Amino acid sequence: MMVIVPDASVILNCLDVLRLMAEIKGISFYDASYHVLAVRGDGTYVTADRRYVARAGRKGHAVLLSQWKPPTRSQ
Repeated sequence: MMVIVPDASVILNCLDVLRLMAEIKGISFYDASYHVLAVRGDGTYVTADRRYVARAGRKGHAVLLSQWKPPTRSQ
């Protein structure tokens, strides 16, 4: 049997997802996971789920698909 031990960054990511889910009731594990990845990577979680953005948008890094502007390419 092989035992895989996650490194500290994986554990911290999981804890952040669980914290977000505890703070904002009614959000899914998947939404929370993508949102945490966006926050940790200084990115943006783009979703069509209006209820999610209404609940979790105050955390930043989340925007509705209909309001998202793609980054412009530098010339």
